[in-house]
Amino acid sequence: MAFKDIVVHQGADARSTARLELAVALARHHGARLNGIYPLPEVRLPGSLRAAIGTDFVAEQEARLAGAAEAANAAFDRRIEAAGLTGEWRTPQGRPAECLVVAARQADLTVIG
Repeated sequence: MAFKDIVVHQGADARSTARLELAVALARHHGARLNGIYPLPEVRLPGSLRAAIGTDFVAEQEARLAGAAEAANAAFDRRIEAAGLTGEWRTPQGRPAECLVVAARQADLTVIG
């Protein structure tokens, strides 16, 4: 069975590179398109805590998360280009497990952590 679309879960964790390498090998073997997904969790704080901390803290945390996603995107793009693969990068915002379920439904194979 050949896979046409493979999704790989990317993140700030230490195993992200290993998942990407496995997905690249699978995509090359099957001639598949490789899509990276980096779920951006929402910064959720109770209203009273959010009011006490202020919006600047939340904005800083969101910017930090977005910066990590951009760095992972650049690494993903370099890796698939070096492997001669096609693909795209997605950074949905929400609960990581829910984002991965949605992405998995659109692929033949999903490599997750």
